[in-house]
Amino acid sequence: MFCGNCGTNVPEGCAFCPNCGAKLVTNEASAPAPAPADPFAQAGYDPAAAYTPAPAETVYPAEVTSAASGVLTRGIVALCFSSSFFLSFVGIILSAVAMGRAKTFIRNYGPISKKVRIGKILATVGLFVGIAMTILFVLYLALIVLAVARGGSYSWNTWYY
Repeated sequence: MFCGNCGTNVPEGCAFCPNCGAKLVTNEASAPAPAPADPFAQAGYDPAAAYTPAPAETVYPAEVTSAASGVLTRGIVALCFSSSFFLSFVGIILSAVAMGRAKTFIRNYGPISKKVRIGKILATVGLFVGIAMTILFVLYLALIVLAVARGGSYSWNTWYY
């Protein structure tokens, strides 16, 4: 006997389907429900052809992974220094070095590493942040020089005129 709801083969004498819990019709005149259609039994469907294994991850020599990690580290350090108000010019220099290392890595090994791409992006962002922070620092120093030149003095928390 088969469940009319889910098509599970149910032992004789059961009032409910053990799989889905539906009440079973015990009418002997009713034909057994066919098993549910196999969704993969479509014409022309080959499950082996549909499966594509993930490509094996390439293992690079220690020299390559070390160089990629170096580019990423330089990019992070460049961004950190660039966001510092007083050391932003150091961040600009470190950003240029990190971008040069990334360019050298890509020229030697190709664009194969996510670390290099991320390091290059961080170095580029560090360069722009460093330029912006250097401009703000120069404006800050100019305001201090103007205040002192006008006869005032500068304190860390108060402007005196």
